[in-house]
Amino acid sequence: MTTSSSGGSGHPVKQRAPSPPAAAPPRSERVYPETVDGIDALPRVTSAADVKAHDGALVRVTGTYVERDVRMRADPPPVHLGHVAIKLADGSAVAFLTAWSKDGPRPVAEIERLAGTQVDAVGTIFALGIPRPQGGNAAAEPTLVDIKALRPAR
Repeated sequence: MTTSSSGGSGHPVKQRAPSPPAAAPPRSERVYPETVDGIDALPRVTSAADVKAHDGALVRVTGTYVERDVRMRADPPPVHLGHVAIKLADGSAVAFLTAWSKDGPRPVAEIERLAGTQVDAVGTIFALGIPRPQGGNAAAEPTLVDIKALRPAR
């Protein structure tokens, strides 16, 4: 901590030194196939209403592949460490894997290839996310897990 003048009151004011930026977690090397049997027959999720309607089901989520800031206190500017989401047509978003999953931070090549594009992702959707296996807080947000396929939308 450092101290500085209080501007005339005579009492020093304690200020915290800025924290160094956190090291980025290792990126996943897992590459998902572009298709899976029956992909076109799966329920298609394109809105928050669809997420709720298919909670816990195997689905095909269609939307825009975007990077997301997973920090607990996401003060601007955003910090992108490889976590992504699929932004749906109504503006809501579905996290692509949990923030704590070892495969959560996606490979740089995948992000460079898909960022800003429409994608189809097949997996199991949970409207309120899933709890951390080791306990503790987890974001209560729509999350796609157990990914089976990821491809540019067709």
